[in-house]
Amino acid sequence: MKSNSRSNLVFGVIPSELLQNPWEFIRCCRRGVPGHWVRLVIDTTGQQALIAYALGVPPTQCEVLLNTPHLNLSDSEQFLDTVRLLQKVTDVWESEQRAQEWLHQPITALGGSKPGDLFDTFTGRQLVSRVLDAIEMGEFS
Repeated sequence: MKSNSRSNLVFGVIPSELLQNPWEFIRCCRRGVPGHWVRLVIDTTGQQALIAYALGVPPTQCEVLLNTPHLNLSDSEQFLDTVRLLQKVTDVWESEQRAQEWLHQPITALGGSKPGDLFDTFTGRQLVSRVLDAIEMGEFS
């Protein structure tokens, strides 16, 4: 995962251990992700619309989540899973610009869907992750 080597943070805020260790992931979801993490990830990635979509809120209402002390369990899990997948997209494409382009174009391996359009469900994110795994293995791009 792309991280700040000094502090080992993904997108400048989320400890990489949290995204890699299932027990830490679960504990954080149960405690609730701090709303300011959502703000920092959006500021770092520029992905407000995609994150709002993944959380099931209109981008204009995303501000409510950003000002929440802690997200609920469901929103925390959706958010962290989305962040983990966004990081994977960036890692696979080795460029934020190429990752952005890939997220927003139809992909044959996804039945012609755009990867970003599948971030709203766990199963959709799994499908995107599987395609990224195949790309890493050199099966297709």
